[in-house]
Amino acid sequence: MSVTFYYADWCPHCKNTKPAWKKAKAGLRDVTVREVEDQQMSADEKAKISGFPTFVVTKNGQESQITGERSDGAALLKELKAKLGGGGSRRRRTHRRQRKLRHRTLRNYKSLA
Repeated sequence: MSVTFYYADWCPHCKNTKPAWKKAKAGLRDVTVREVEDQQMSADEKAKISGFPTFVVTKNGQESQITGERSDGAALLKELKAKLGGGGSRRRRTHRRQRKLRHRTLRNYKSLA
């Protein structure tokens, strides 16, 4: 798993995103993190990036991109973790949904009696 931040020094959106990136980078553990400036990019990297700033998240060989300016570090971290996959949160969500449905069903049966 890796996250790559593509930016340009001349880009005002990149300058606004850098403080949020620094906060988000501190929260990423067990993830390879890279920063690539536009002048250091290879031809392959230039071909897959359409604008700046861009975050490329690679998980199990599949890449997904997050583009655009981000000014909130916590929100950026949450978005990156969602792309990387969080773990047990789906199980909790499913359990909560089942519990709500069970309660709603029991309430309907009580009103019929």
